[in-house]
Amino acid sequence: MGVCLCILGQGLQIYLVNINGDHPANEASFITAKTLVGVGRGFYQTAAQVCVQAVVTREEVAVATGVYFAAMNFGGAIGTSISGAIWRSNLLYKLTLYLPTDSKSKASSIFQSIVVAQKFAVGSDERTAIDRAYRETQKLLAIAATCVLVPMLLAMWFIKNVDLSQNRKEKHDVDRGEINNGVAEKSTQPERRSLN
Repeated sequence: MGVCLCILGQGLQIYLVNINGDHPANEASFITAKTLVGVGRGFYQTAAQVCVQAVVTREEVAVATGVYFAAMNFGGAIGTSISGAIWRSNLLYKLTLYLPTDSKSKASSIFQSIVVAQKFAVGSDERTAIDRAYRETQKLLAIAATCVLVPMLLAMWFIKNVDLSQNRKEKHDVDRGEINNGVAEKSTQPERRSLN
């Protein structure tokens, strides 16, 4: 369920950032899409962590949890690198392509600072070109993020379905067995009497 919510929320952003190619959606739409992604991540990340911890022994829980978070952060770093590459390789090119001839020399400064971009009046040719370049680049980012999430639809079928109540019962039985064995071993030891 969590993965499906993430894909739904991320997929909606492909449409919302550039509706009909001329304007983005309102803020409420983006908040809804981002909320779906956040709730979905909460579902699948927590469930995956619990599964990882449940299938290992007590002594291995710390190591397994560390590896899980390390892998998650490693994946996040790769995603950040890919999105940064998409942003840098597309936004500057699109700014140079869409800006009026007299303003093409400003493409680099606009790319480097959103403050510079916002100085152009809304409705001007420059601002229209800037908005279009930003919308199209953000759409590419949304498409890339959605494509990366799709393989998780397959991966989620290979995650072991752990019955936590059964695991708790088995752990309780093991603990009782260890206690009983300890009592039995103690009872079989010969009683030591003082020679005094």
